[in-house]
Amino acid sequence: MSRSRAVHPRSSLRGVVLLLLVAACAPACGARQAEQPAPLAAPPALAPGTPLLVERGGLWLPATVVGGLGPDRVIVHYDGTDPAWDEPVGFDRVRVAPAAGAADYRAGEKVLVTAQGRLLLADVVQQIGPDAWRIHYEGYPPEIAEDVKLDRIRRPFAGPTPYPAGEPVEIDAGGSMLRAVVLAPIASDRWLVRLEGFGPEYDQEVTYDRLRPRASAAARAAEPTPTAPATPASPAPPASAGAATAASAGSVRSFQAGEEVLVAHRGVYHLATVAGPGAGGKWRVRYKSSAVGSEGPLDGSDEEVAADRLSRFASLPKGAPFAASQRVFVEYHGLYFPGHVVRTIDKGQARIRFENFGPEADEIIPVRRLRPRT
Repeated sequence: MSRSRAVHPRSSLRGVVLLLLVAACAPACGARQAEQPAPLAAPPALAPGTPLLVERGGLWLPATVVGGLGPDRVIVHYDGTDPAWDEPVGFDRVRVAPAAGAADYRAGEKVLVTAQGRLLLADVVQQIGPDAWRIHYEGYPPEIAEDVKLDRIRRPFAGPTPYPAGEPVEIDAGGSMLRAVVLAPIASDRWLVRLEGFGPEYDQEVTYDRLRPRASAAARAAEPTPTAPATPASPAPPASAGAATAASAGSVRSFQAGEEVLVAHRGVYHLATVAGPGAGGKWRVRYKSSAVGSEGPLDGSDEEVAADRLSRFASLPKGAPFAASQRVFVEYHGLYFPGHVVRTIDKGQARIRFENFGPEADEIIPVRRLRPRT
């Protein structure tokens, strides 16, 4: 004789509300249904405290057994929810969670994710399957989330390291030292860093030979200060005087007053105008871009710089295309970064390799942001 089981009206209501909560946790875009794991071969003995994955609304949510209800049902508590949402589930909706270890990523945990050949720092949002997680890339807007499998996610290096996460450092970029902060150790001799003043799209992997501990304020104060010239610098000649010459007889480079130049500063170039010759073969320049020096913003300020720090834009006939291997400056918010063209692409774009970086940092740049360099 068959028996029908009564269902309390509140049970259906609770199920609907829980489904709505699960839906609210999914990101506005990029959500997809997780793959269904293999069913259990036989009903297991699930003691209280056993971690599980429970199917709910097409997602596999992490949960824990809190009690039994006969040979084929258990009461589960969903991780991160109030006990009011505990519910009985049949074995057809549960799977044993992966064993603790490499695959036990939890919500809020910092992880490293491989994306388009690069390693990026991310936060785990939630587990959506036995070997899949929804992650949000650190430093990007909330909508930049993705579902990733086990083969693309891993934890930062946990062994001893001279540069832990959050450590301020300097990166050697072709002799120029750039300030950065360590995001995460990747290995015993490799780190993921973020350059100061730049967004996550410029995060870089660097090796031990390129990293230096950042000098403290006290150490910088102890550095010798260049001796001021005995006599004041000569006033700038009028623009009509033609090309100015440096005071030093040993100078082999000359610039004209009013000429537009680029000044190298920690691997980045800032737009400036030549004001005139300075002392000791240097040139006095006036910044007009969003330059930032050791003392703060340089907009509109003057500085005497060595001639080897000055560069010019190269000339390029109007409408002439950029060629492979051509040296260029890439403009970004008023700053200029040196590189060269790897290849040109349709629709007015080019693939650029930045100076002192490998192919993993290549970017597709509109040609309107490129300027030829000498």
